[in-house]
Amino acid sequence: GSLESEACIYALSYDNSGSRLVTCEADKTIKMWKEDLTATPETHPVNFKPPKDIRRY
Repeated sequence: GSLESEACIYALSYDNSGSRLVTCEADKTIKMWKEDLTATPETHPVNFKPPKDIRRY
């Protein structure tokens, strides 16, 4: 899935248990994200395609 961030994310890390993601954002907020165990690719699609203009070495 994607993070619903209002501004850019400067840093992120998992907590000690590994079950939550903590983000530090440009709007001076710290957010804790918990995994949605019921999420599937069908219910939470990620529409991502890499840009074609990136050089590949």
